[in-house]
Amino acid sequence: CAAPFLARVLIQSLQCFCQSDDDTFSLKHVPDTLHIEEEDEEAFRYAISPYFKKTWALLTSTDCTLPVPHDLYLKHWALSRPRAPKPIIFLDEAQDANPLLLGLLSRWQAQGAQIVYVGDRYQQIYSWRGAVNALATLETDHTVFLTQSFRYGEAIAQVANAVLRIHRQVTSQIRGFERIESVLEEEMLEPDAILCRTNAVVIAELMHHIDTRRCQVAGGVQELTALVKGVQELKQGKKPMGCPELSAFSTWTELELHADTELGQDLKPLIKLVETYGEETLLDLLERVERVEDPELYLSTAHKSKGLEWERVQLAGDFPAPYLGEDRNPRWNE
Repeated sequence: CAAPFLARVLIQSLQCFCQSDDDTFSLKHVPDTLHIEEEDEEAFRYAISPYFKKTWALLTSTDCTLPVPHDLYLKHWALSRPRAPKPIIFLDEAQDANPLLLGLLSRWQAQGAQIVYVGDRYQQIYSWRGAVNALATLETDHTVFLTQSFRYGEAIAQVANAVLRIHRQVTSQIRGFERIESVLEEEMLEPDAILCRTNAVVIAELMHHIDTRRCQVAGGVQELTALVKGVQELKQGKKPMGCPELSAFSTWTELELHADTELGQDLKPLIKLVETYGEETLLDLLERVERVEDPELYLSTAHKSKGLEWERVQLAGDFPAPYLGEDRNPRWNE
């Protein structure tokens, strides 16, 4: 098989192994979607094993000069079976822990350490990189709820409570901060930030606002640039190696066909952008945004905005609609 393809599969297999709590590499760590003929897939899985062993030996060698990812050195350390460093260990953002970390904590608990898991099972955002929602499955001796928010007022808390109650059957109530007066508006003329669900809609919002306001992308434009360059590579018949969002596709046509399925709806804004403006125009836009100083408007995905704060925030139109009544109007209080 071609060297770039083999390298991509090795990287994905290495990542899967490092995020697992397994002691040894096996065929289950090889990605399922290899885009090769079905009758050849099992043979390929066996054939890749010696390459993986060589790669692992190289990356864990003290003489290695290649960049070592965080997942790899954490896995290498965990395989040494370290003892619990402290009698009480707090794990923050526990909803985004991967099996490796959970296995490590379980062994420390067996050694006598007390483990305190802190997080929100409804804010899991790293399942795409091996995380499992630990808070949905862990059994602990005690559970307490932190329900007081200090980031927004009661109006936003009421909406959050309605969403959690309707969509997740949550009975505990979040309380807004009494010193903050939050206001909900159906239309916001000049927001400080617009939050989107997908990178494609971030680019679309940039195109809409760039000529009227100084815009900047929270966290930089690197991911967006990689997305557009990934489109270019797909159109050239190449695998988009630098763009995880498109790595499952081999051609642009394959992506377009997937976008017509129920699971591929998130790709439609990207296709529309490319058809309307073209890749070069979009890359020029992102280069222009990167040079903006003293921005008036921030664009961001909800994922990238975590921990950031603005006075006036608008949600873009690519979020799933809330529960709707028969008249198709949002019903927050039902």
